[in-house]
Amino acid sequence: MPAAILSSLHTTYNITTIYDLRSRGERQRNASPVIEGIETVWIPSCSDLEGLGIPSSDEEAAKKTKTASMVLKPADFIEKNGEVAFLKMYANILQIHKEPYKAIFRRLMGPIAEGGILFHCTAGKDRTGVLAALILALVGASKEEIAHDYALTRVGVDPFRTHLLGVVLKMLGMSEEDALKAPGFEELCGAKGQIILAFLDWMDEKWGAGGKASASAEYPGVEGYLTEELHFTAEEVNKIRSNLKIEKSQLDGI
Repeated sequence: MPAAILSSLHTTYNITTIYDLRSRGERQRNASPVIEGIETVWIPSCSDLEGLGIPSSDEEAAKKTKTASMVLKPADFIEKNGEVAFLKMYANILQIHKEPYKAIFRRLMGPIAEGGILFHCTAGKDRTGVLAALILALVGASKEEIAHDYALTRVGVDPFRTHLLGVVLKMLGMSEEDALKAPGFEELCGAKGQIILAFLDWMDEKWGAGGKASASAEYPGVEGYLTEELHFTAEEVNKIRSNLKIEKSQLDGI
């Protein structure tokens, strides 16, 4: 990305912190750029810590990582247009990325004068898409808005399609010719809105019923995840929501 565009993240959009959700290996292959005025933060996921032999602070997540470090194949994405496989993948993301997600939500509790944040992974679809959906759900965005935001991933990915296709092919150990013919490959690379909505429904079933989410929560599973898995209090969740729902007039001069 051109330096002028990178610098505009700070000078135009007041981004002061970038959270990198990529793995240690991904960062080693493609280092984060240095941008004046912006701090890049990388917090190891449970899988990164396990790979180094470092105990995770979350023992349960660490245990799940041993079985959750799944390698999904295109064929896994045939059933229900990929919904079943994506639910497994995104459930895994919620577990192994607890620490990075927790850090980002904690930052969102802070004063807006600290500046804006940007978060990304490699493709900007799965790890990033899950977190974006959690944030949008927390502030009460409609299902249509959340689905549309997730589907917009395709717009951002298209200019980098060749590079990202190479990343996926390397991960799968397949040639481009074989991958493009493989049943389920199109679904694996897709970003259909109904997938993220099915995932939020799954979260409601897992953490919404009988959990700590407020009775009026539109997406109780998201609140339940924040309180039960990331260990935020109900007051802290409300603080995050309040910060994210500020009036436009409050941004003047920041």
